[in-house]
Amino acid sequence: MASKSKLILLVFVFGALCSGLAAQSPSESRVTGPTRSPVNLLRGYRIQILPGIDSGAGRVWKEGGLNIELEMCCGFGNAADSVPKSKLQWREEQTTNGHRVILVLTKANELIVSYPEFVTNFKVKIKNSRDLTQALLMILSYDQVDGYPVDPDAIVLPTKPKN
Repeated sequence: MASKSKLILLVFVFGALCSGLAAQSPSESRVTGPTRSPVNLLRGYRIQILPGIDSGAGRVWKEGGLNIELEMCCGFGNAADSVPKSKLQWREEQTTNGHRVILVLTKANELIVSYPEFVTNFKVKIKNSRDLTQALLMILSYDQVDGYPVDPDAIVLPTKPKN
């Protein structure tokens, strides 16, 4: 399954790169063609995927809104199951779209959602019930295979380092 996660990550990143880039700011680039997101973004949210050597990471965020961290593939493991019981407010497990998902809320109000089959974890600090609702709406829509259509302005790619 780890190789499938890598492949899907590469497809998302490669598809975005092939769409063409236009300068947006000194620290990020913008996708100019159609692409997809592994989560169904709520209005105003953006996504950034940062490929690594054997894993990927990223974030989903909105100015003044949530900042959801995303970890994919090797080395990250199942973050939800790694939280000690003494630090949990609650833990739930469900099968969504045929895939096992584990959700925990820590006593520090951090929501951690893990998809063990895909070795994918989401982490976000929750301040209120609206945060929890928005986080769950996006995270539980996770579709690593097909993804969701997204406005190219919502995808942020890292700029290439200057030589």
